[in-house]
Amino acid sequence: MPFKANKLVKNMDKFIENYWTEIKKTKQGFHNKPYYIIAGKNKEVATLTPIYQGQKKYILFEVSKGENTERIIINREHPDIFRYEKIVETDYGNATIKSFNSEYEINDRIERRIGDYIEQYFPKILSDSTKK
Repeated sequence: MPFKANKLVKNMDKFIENYWTEIKKTKQGFHNKPYYIIAGKNKEVATLTPIYQGQKKYILFEVSKGENTERIIINREHPDIFRYEKIVETDYGNATIKSFNSEYEINDRIERRIGDYIEQYFPKILSDSTKK
């Protein structure tokens, strides 16, 4: 993953943790979890939400365009570790047409693509948070 994208993931991790702290302080409950929808160019829509697997923290980042969705699960502590799936909607649900796990595979093209998505969408969330 490119250096700038790696740094943006770390900043997003801090932002999410601060959001959870704010929720706990105001005692809003966990139904108000961080969830963001960002509009992009060419009818792209990105969503971002934190997910947890035991003690490990991840970001579920999806970019949808028409019937195709690219789903990326990024480790918040080690952004170079991520899983990627490209899925397409079918009459019976979704079908995965491409998958990649950075822990076991190398694909510069996919890594650049994910880095570009992160550099395009994450600053929109982080800059909106500084306006509050």
